[in-house]
Amino acid sequence: MYEPELDQWTSLASIPEPLMGSAVTNNEGLIYVVGGLTTKKEKNQEGVLSNKIYCFDPLNNKWYRKPPLPCPRAFASATTQNKKIWIWGGASLSEGGTLASTTSVDIWDPKKGRFEQHLIFDSPKHCLAVTKAGTQVFIIGGMSSKENSSLAEVQVYDRKRDILQKCAFLPVSLTGTAAVGIPVNRSPASDITTSKTTRSGSRKTQKTLKVNVGEGDRVSGRIRTYITGYRPKAPGDDDLSKDFAPVTIP
Repeated sequence: MYEPELDQWTSLASIPEPLMGSAVTNNEGLIYVVGGLTTKKEKNQEGVLSNKIYCFDPLNNKWYRKPPLPCPRAFASATTQNKKIWIWGGASLSEGGTLASTTSVDIWDPKKGRFEQHLIFDSPKHCLAVTKAGTQVFIIGGMSSKENSSLAEVQVYDRKRDILQKCAFLPVSLTGTAAVGIPVNRSPASDITTSKTTRSGSRKTQKTLKVNVGEGDRVSGRIRTYITGYRPKAPGDDDLSKDFAPVTIP
């Protein structure tokens, strides 16, 4: 666990078994780890698909086992919506015993322990990046076992209209990436009004200041916080990021 205010890492309780390629999301203060690849020590096997769901309670530093997935699944992504966990894509074993991407988007209700298929991708994909931004969910890149290649497609799920739409393609095909959404002011311009009232005898004078904030304007931290609730922390003298330099990844 990383604590930004203290700038330090703390070791927590280990997960019950080794896992990679799991889908992870939080729901009502708990962290859920869904599926992935694990090992079987007794058979000395590597890359065994898991259908397990683990739940971590940060307050008590404990892991709990939840009802399993209907079938083993790895390299999926997970988000939370209306206290339910959405599992996007992923890979499972085909009839021939090879890893095959899936088109399925499933919903799991932690309280009822029920699964239901809600959406289907146009093409199967795993190792995809998924992130929420407002009322939309963006599905970015991934890998297709059918095409045996990484993907450049980007889709957006509109939660209000319950539909999947295609977006502009990525400049390059990407797989195994991560994505994060940062809140921004999406309106073309916003008027911020501040009022100051002074007394002169029994007479009141009101002054109103209007600031028009456009998408390309540089605004102060106070205004940015008012609009988005997000205020970037200024780097300190010991901030190591100033020593970092951009790199190109082939």
